[in-house]
Order: sequence, then C-alpha cells, then structure tokens
Amino acid sequence: MLALIVKGVEFEDQCLQFDKREHKSQAFLKINPRGRVPALVDGDLIVYESHAIIGYIDKKFPETPLFGKTPAETARILRIISEHDSYAYPAGTAVLRPIFQGKTLEKNEETTEAVKTLHAEFKSIRDAFAGEQWLGGSTVSAADLTVYPTLMLIDRIVSKPDVAALGLGLAPFEDDTMRRWKGRIEALPGVERAYPPHWRA
Repeated sequence: MLALIVKGVEFEDQCLQFDKREHKSQAFLKINPRGRVPALVDGDLIVYESHAIIGYIDKKFPETPLFGKTPAETARILRIISEHDSYAYPAGTAVLRPIFQGKTLEKNEETTEAVKTLHAEFKSIRDAFAGEQWLGGSTVSAADLTVYPTLMLIDRIVSKPDVAALGLGLAPFEDDTMRRWKGRIEALPGVERAYPPHWRA
C-alpha cells in the first residue's frame, strides 16, 4: 500500500480480520495459498510476498523509482532491505511473539539476544542515512517502505506500560535522525491510508 501511495496510484484495499481467520478462508487461499498478507490482485495477475509486490509496482509504474536510479543506489537499497529481513525483522519477531500470543514478555536468553540484535540494527539503520534524508538516498525508496512498518510495530509494542517497565530501551524513534525520518514518511500525501485500523485508534 505504501508503494502504491508513493507512486500516486489509485487502488482498492481490503482489510482482513485475523481473529475471524479471514486470511485462511477458501476465498483468500485462492489468492495466496500460504494464507498470508499482503497480496495484490491486478486484473488476472496475483502477486504475493511484500518485496515481489513492491518490485511489480515499481516496474509497472516507473515514475518515482523505488529501487534507485543508479547501480549504487540499487545496491544500497537492496542491502538495507536484506539486512532488515535477515536481522532486524527476526529479532523483532522474537521480542514481539510472546505479546502477540497473549503472553507476558519475560527477560530470558532469547529475548536478551534479540534485544541486543535490535539495538545493533537500530544503529545500523541510523548510520545508513549517511547525511541523506531517506534510507536509500535523496528520495523515498523501497528501503524506507520496508523498514518503517517494522519499526512502527516495535515502537507501538514497547510503549505499552508492562513492556516499557522492562527497560529494554527499544524505542526506535527516540533518536533525532530517526524521529525526523518518521516525520517525513508520515508527511507523505495519503500515507495514513496504509495504517492498520488499530494504529488509528
């Protein structure tokens, strides 16, 4: 959705309710047999998996390229996305999984290691700006659209009183660079349309 919004492309969105297991319905499994979101339907074509969707949108609507204009920019953007997928996202999942399962987050070995990884990845993300306003360089890119939702999810969870009481220090937007970047993303026209319903509460 963020990619479509940045490109200025009109689209129809459908929000599935996980508590009703709509993502496992026969209708949705015909779209994505893995029963996972997101998925994109464009005429007779179905695309699922986030990076595949962003890549498809970028090729179909090449204005405002999301993977850079030069080989160096493309490499930088793909590196940041790969690092996110390999390190930040798994570590974030390890910390957030108990909360999503309705359990209390405890400081155990897995959590401690995941928190260490997240602190290292937060620094890596900050360093990636290298004086630029966006992770991929001078303009918004697929790197921003990939990293931002993960950090927003972490930020919302760690601000909960019971989690904040653990003193994990995982608020990703406390740093000025990160906070200004968050503000630039949220200032993009129409970006609030991509927010999950509970983000608007």
